[in-house]
Amino acid sequence: HSVGGWQISPIFEAQKGLPVTPTVNGNPANTTGAQRPNRIQDGNLPRDQRSPDRWFDVAAFTVPAPFTFGNSAASVLYGPGLVNLDLTVARTFKLTEKIALDFRSEFFNLFNEAHFDFPNTVVNTPNAARIGATSSSARQIQFGLKLVF
Repeated sequence: HSVGGWQISPIFEAQKGLPVTPTVNGNPANTTGAQRPNRIQDGNLPRDQRSPDRWFDVAAFTVPAPFTFGNSAASVLYGPGLVNLDLTVARTFKLTEKIALDFRSEFFNLFNEAHFDFPNTVVNTPNAARIGATSSSARQIQFGLKLVF
């Protein structure tokens, strides 16, 4: 879009959270590979109850008895989604007939939203259901000038 000679270029992105699989620490089934817990209820929290300190309900999962497999399916929990807006604002200024100055400013994560990483899905650890990092950086702004002749 162009407004008064200024070019505005937004990039909007919205993603649903990706599925993640709960696991247990240790090897109750005495086999190789990650082991899943028993699932006794849903485990996904309503949106208004989720936070980086408690993304899902750890009490919905238990460690299976020795030499048994847990009954939880894969991908039963959902990680955080993402909503992001990047924006470029640019304009070319004619200085003479043959010389122009291009100006652009770029805003990444314009509204400075926290984009959370996946939660810890190992249900029998102290940090279970906690998110310890973000998956992208905070707002970044850059400016550029280019002399065209």
